[in-house]
Amino acid sequence: MAQINLNKVFLIGRVVRDVELSYTKSGSPYTRFSLVTSRYYKRKDENDFQEESTFVDVVIWGNQAERVIEKLTKGTSVFVEGRLRSFKTEKGYYKVEVVCEKLQVISSKEKNSTSSEGLTDTSEKSQIEDIELEDLDENVEF
Repeated sequence: MAQINLNKVFLIGRVVRDVELSYTKSGSPYTRFSLVTSRYYKRKDENDFQEESTFVDVVIWGNQAERVIEKLTKGTSVFVEGRLRSFKTEKGYYKVEVVCEKLQVISSKEKNSTSSEGLTDTSEKSQIEDIELEDLDENVEF
């Protein structure tokens, strides 16, 4: 009997810092970024909600990495669909990351005009933008 496996991840969170584009030794583009997701819960003996944050590394391979680089800035809220991948780093320890297969920008931080006090206002631009990513072979040499 064939064994059934499923490796699928769905996350909604915020980009931790501005995303940078990198290239492998063979010239393949990729971008790696951290996503923070939060869970809110209430303990039985307390009235206030507690926040638990989880930081997840996400990687996008190929030409799609070049396409999304301008859209993924610090604070951008995104939906990521992908799969888990584990690998051994150059330092010898194992790491798990999400290989992004589909990305939706939910909202992004946008700077508005300067106010009369000289302060720059930041507001969230509400949008949902689908960015379809191709199924890529990410087994490229760094």
